[in-house]
Amino acid sequence: AEFHHCGEMKRAEYPVPKDDEHPQLSAVPRKRSQQSSRLLSALTAAAQVTDGHNHRYALRNVCLQGDHGRIVATDGRQLTAHNGFTFPWKGDVLVPANKVFGCKPWQDVDGIEVGTSKTHFFVMAGPWRLWLPTDKEGRFPRVDDVIPRLDQVTTTITIADEDAAFVLEQSKQLPADDKSCPSVTIEAGGKIVLRAAEDRRSVPVELELTNSHRTGQKLLCNTDRRYLLHALAQGYRQLQLTGAELPILCREEERLYLWAALASGDAIPPGK
Repeated sequence: AEFHHCGEMKRAEYPVPKDDEHPQLSAVPRKRSQQSSRLLSALTAAAQVTDGHNHRYALRNVCLQGDHGRIVATDGRQLTAHNGFTFPWKGDVLVPANKVFGCKPWQDVDGIEVGTSKTHFFVMAGPWRLWLPTDKEGRFPRVDDVIPRLDQVTTTITIADEDAAFVLEQSKQLPADDKSCPSVTIEAGGKIVLRAAEDRRSVPVELELTNSHRTGQKLLCNTDRRYLLHALAQGYRQLQLTGAELPILCREEERLYLWAALASGDAIPPGK
């Protein structure tokens, strides 16, 4: 094969597999359903919260729920769900997470359809055809058990767009107490403040979200900042909380994102 790399012509040789070494693909399913481009966005978002190292549950997979018209993924610490789809199958279909759906050639394509065979999940999008093997043996956790109901929410924090942009821009300047799990304190009182410090002896750095507000009970909680930043980067602007150490939920009409809080005893109080 010949190709250009960094302005230079390169040449490389690759072994050609024999005919019997090619993977056998399923036929294009006859029963398919048309989808909007939101399907590809949901599959892309789901692939970002899977865990390829968990062997107890099939957390390396994305779960496509035919009965609920929902795409769900979790790594055991964070969870995302996108609903409002109509799939041409019953029950759950588990497929390995794949980041190809977020690649540029898959953007702005028409004619999106999905279907399943006995062994594969099939996606057609514009000129592209993709078969992903389904996991028949994997066990996916009961995610609905950890998603709070609306009537359980005691505190809601609404973050303004300008404040979200401010946090995303300034987040790299915040000190970290643990680089593997960098925490941030969320204070939802008379004002909304994010607070972080290198350790208990250090003076914390505060980010006040002047355009954001709280409804419901006052709350001081501690969380892994990576999940908060991910939520803001994904466009979520409302945090729903049911307690200082219970999962933090971002919920919209057709999607949600949820993650586990950290121990509230490690939260940095105001005036520290």
